[in-house]
Parts: sequence; structure tokens; C-alpha cells
Amino acid sequence: MNRLFDMISSVYLLKVLQIATKLRIPDLLQKGPLSFNELAKSTQSHPESLYRILRFLANNEFFQELPGKIFRQSAFSELLISSSEASLAPFAERETLDEWIWRSIQQLPETVQTGKAAFPLAHDDLTLWEYFQTINPTAGKNFANEIDLISQGSNLAIQQYDFSNEKCIIDLGGSTGSLLFNILKNHTQLTGVLFDLPETTQFANVPDELNDRTQVISGNFLESVPSNVDVYLLRYILHDWDDTSCISILSNCQKASPKAKILIIESVLEENNNHPFSLLLDIWMLMLFQGAKERTRTEYEMLLHESGYQIQQIIETGSPIRIIEAIPKS
Repeated sequence: MNRLFDMISSVYLLKVLQIATKLRIPDLLQKGPLSFNELAKSTQSHPESLYRILRFLANNEFFQELPGKIFRQSAFSELLISSSEASLAPFAERETLDEWIWRSIQQLPETVQTGKAAFPLAHDDLTLWEYFQTINPTAGKNFANEIDLISQGSNLAIQQYDFSNEKCIIDLGGSTGSLLFNILKNHTQLTGVLFDLPETTQFANVPDELNDRTQVISGNFLESVPSNVDVYLLRYILHDWDDTSCISILSNCQKASPKAKILIIESVLEENNNHPFSLLLDIWMLMLFQGAKERTRTEYEMLLHESGYQIQQIIETGSPIRIIEAIPKS
């Protein structure tokens, strides 16, 4: 019963966590414990109201409450320190309860009944990308930053791949470039291309030391992709699209650079015992995009076969993410 109650009440936990993160409570506790009155003064908050929020969070292990209504950091709240390199603060304070997300969530019952994606139902039949471009560009920028944040694990995972024999790679749908820049810094023989829609690439900030080895190109991979490369990277791309669109993207790669490899960086679902992160992503795909989903190995094999590729290997990374290496069919 307690577990079920926690699940039902989680919406309130998310909201108060967002409040505490926006008030920078984790930052204030970096140097040591503080009383609720001290925290209220520093954040210009109503003391009793803030205390009740902090008490609720402490009961859920986001802070620790000491005698005398004093609070200190916990392992969870340390992940919300804004200055930390791996901080989840932007995700907690912006994405968790943004209006566009909640409007989409409220349409999920219709999705279950009809199979139609929730986001277009909630936003006048706009796709997510159309919404970001025409209605809410700020949300689009935040979303791109948060995807980079969530994807930090794949930045580490990709280091397990051997790029020593490659010369040029292209990150398709590479957002603001964190994955590509990470690879180029660790493989100095490589040149790279960051390719995404213009409303996304405008936020790319190429590090000075990579300027001479990096190109930023705007375009739509459903229409065409740059050519003359050795490797196409697709991180969290194919799960956004239905099967027909995935085959179009992969076929465009095959036409542009017939000898190039494909590296798909995604979850690969099993029959059972899947990581919770992978299944949460699958619900997000169900909500956001028509026909989008996390896929099994068999489903990836089908997409690749239809596009002129075959799986060479699937590399385990010690995380929910795997690297599917595909080569042109012999």
C-alpha cells in the first residue's frame, strides 16, 4: 500500500522538488547544514511554508532533517547543485512540470484508446518540433539542453567505440553538439559534422580548439544528409520516428555515403527485465511522437535490412544505452 501511495502522490513530490531546486536550496546547503529560517531568509521565502516543503522532501530522502528543523544535503540533493558538472537541476526545475508536458500527459488516455500521439492532440495537431519553432522557442532551447544533459551517459558510453580507423564522422540530429565535441576531443585525427535543424544548430557552441575540425550544417535528415563521411552517428534519433521515417533516414545515409558505417546509440529492449530508464523513454515516445518507440534488436535489424545495412555488433556499455554498429550489406 505504501508503494502505491507513493506512486499516486508523486505529482506533488515533483512540484515541490521543482520549487526547492528553483530556490537553489541544494546550492545553499553545499557548505553545511542550515535551519529553515536561514534558508527562508536567503531565498526570501515564507518560513513556515518553506519548512513544510523541506520536511516533505526530507521524508522522501531529497534532504536530511536534523533536530531543531535544520536541513543538510543528501545524496539526491547533491545531484541538484547547479554548479555541478553533472547537475540535474535544469531538468528538475524546467522540464519536470512544464505546461506543454502536462498538457500532453493529460491526453495519454486518448492515446491508449486510439493510438494517436498525445502531444499533437494537446497542441492543435502540431508536432513537437513545429511547436518549438513557432509557439515556444524557449521551451525548444531548454529541451535541447535537457536532452544533452540526459545524454551524458551516452557521451561516456561512446568512448568504448574504436574510432582509430575513421577520418570523418557526422552526428545526425546532434542537437547542440555535446556528443560530437566529446568524441573529437578524444580522437584528434577525426573531423566532424554537426547536422540538425537550423532552429537547433543556432545554439551550437563549437569549442575554440575544435573550430578547425568541426562543421555545423543545418538541414533535415528526412530529406537528405551530408556525404563523404565514414561514420553516421544517430543518438536517440530513431526512437523519435515511426518505421517508415526511420527507413528514410537510414536510406538517405546509404545514398549519401554508401560505404559508411552507422552507429545507433539507443536503448535496445529485451523480452523482459528492461532498465526502468528505457521503459520511461518508451512512454515518452508514446506521448510525444506518432509511431515512435524504443525497439528490440529484431526491430532494429528489420529497419537496417530495409535500408541496406546489417548489424555488425551490439556493444554493451554498462548502462541502459547500447551501441549498434551497422555496416552496408555485403
